[in-house]
Formats: sequence, structure tokens, C-alpha cells
Amino acid sequence: MLASTEPNKQKRASASSPLDVNNTHKISTPYGTGLAAFSPHTPGSLIIKLHKPNLLLIEKDSLQSVCSFCISERSSLKRCSGCKVPYYCSTACQNAHWKGVHSRECKILKTLPGVPPTAVRALIAMLLRKEEESNGDEERDWKGLESHVGELKCDVKRWEEIILQARAGVEFTKAGAERMEEAMRWLCVVNPPTISVFILVIYFLNL
Repeated sequence: MLASTEPNKQKRASASSPLDVNNTHKISTPYGTGLAAFSPHTPGSLIIKLHKPNLLLIEKDSLQSVCSFCISERSSLKRCSGCKVPYYCSTACQNAHWKGVHSRECKILKTLPGVPPTAVRALIAMLLRKEEESNGDEERDWKGLESHVGELKCDVKRWEEIILQARAGVEFTKAGAERMEEAMRWLCVVNPPTISVFILVIYFLNL
């Protein structure tokens, strides 16, 4: 999502909206509900801009080349000296990420033998959310997202992986066995049957 080459055509969201710019509309497909640009855009145009995603995560293979806070691609990044998982392009980005979520996950990631799969890191971040972050509209909205549970259960190997990932996330965060079902459904949301992205950005848009 880059700066627009045609700023006069951008659609500004209302003052009450969490989106700063929204040039999209809701669509329904056989795979679920989503967003699509409502008109053609030139390369580099801004399609959607939000100031606070509920989850922003760099895919594991891209960690060393993308800042974990501002998601800028850089040739030279400095990684967290504690857990050695996220990389940052500046001290400002590192401090902002620390205040936002990393202060809660760093000590957990530090104890692990390697970098967990992207889906497990996403689950850890969600399970570590503060109570006030887990009781608002966002909690209701993510539970309404397409989970693909039925499809994933048909793939025995994939389903076994989800169970293992959910168990790992719950144990790492000490969230309690009662959150196992929630963890599995969350993994199904971020692990649909077909997905290939290097940045996972989730914002709940009441779709």
C-alpha cells in the first residue's frame, strides 16, 4: 500500500471510521467475504489505509528484509536483541512495536528454539491481547470471519498441524486449556486452504 499518484481521487473515510482512506467495497465470493477496489487504480495508488490494524505480522521468510512495525522493505535492518525475531528499520519503529505488542511476546519468543511459523506467532499475539482489547467489537468481528473449518478438517495432515499449532500457542502463552477451541478457530481464520502473502495485516471491518 503505497502513496497515491492521484490523491484527489482518494475517498476519505468518515471521522468515526478506523480507516484513513478507503477505496474499496465489500464483495462476496465462494471463498468468503472480502474487499475489492471499486475502480481501476494505477500502480502505486493508495487503495486502503488504516491507522491501527488488529494484527500486523511479517511472514517468517521475510522477517530479515521487512520492518516489523512500518513494514518497509530495507536492505539493512536491526533485530530485537532479546528474542532475535523481529527486525526494525529504526529505533522509533522498535520502540513503537515494543509499546504496542512486542513487550508481551518477546519473553515468550526468547525461550523458543527457533522462529515459530507465522500462524503460531499470530496466535501468540492474539492470545496475549489485553483484556480491554479482547472485549470490544473486534472480538465479535474476527469470530464472524470465514474460518474454512470444514475444508481444513478434510485435509487430515493440515488439521493435525492446526491442532499442534493451537496447543503450542496456548502452552507458550499459558492461556489455559479453555482457550484451545478459540485458538484453533483463529488459526483456521489466518490459515485458509490457499494463502500466499508475505505480510499478514488483519483489520476487522464488519464484513
